[in-house]
Amino acid sequence: MQNALKALGYYYATPVQAEFVDGGYRLVMLMNAESALDPVSFISEIQKYGYRVNEIVRENDTSWRYVIALQYPKLPEAIPLEYDIEVSKGNLQGEYWYAVNRQGGILQFAPIDGGAISPKVALYDASLRLIGLQSLQKSGGVYQLKLDTDVVFVRLSDEHSPAAIKTGIRTVLQQ
Repeated sequence: MQNALKALGYYYATPVQAEFVDGGYRLVMLMNAESALDPVSFISEIQKYGYRVNEIVRENDTSWRYVIALQYPKLPEAIPLEYDIEVSKGNLQGEYWYAVNRQGGILQFAPIDGGAISPKVALYDASLRLIGLQSLQKSGGVYQLKLDTDVVFVRLSDEHSPAAIKTGIRTVLQQ
């Protein structure tokens, strides 16, 4: 979400209050921008992440209230994986997000350059709740991880340095 806010012109955005009330979350954020922002662009951008804007209210000259509901989490940067189709990607941030959509299977990956990495894999459900963290060892030139059917998103990074995997990862999901 931070990337979406920066793309819209918010140079500073930080949560100042968060609470869980009556089965829903309430989040108050302090967001600063150098100029007035287009609410239509804001709505369009957060829809990419699965949110719906229910209400926008101008409370005073400098304060707006947005009532936003999460319909279903989406990650526009997540790379969709289909069975037996290899995907090779590089990412200068050294972090990769994959969408596996509750398929289950075996996730296999290796650095494109064949170098040594210390992969750390985070598994998330459809609500982007953390299911588990895994550190993996190489076996036969690739890293492998069994995914259960409740896994929807996978985040892959390097435990020691993002630079180790920013040159690229070859990934395939097998049944």
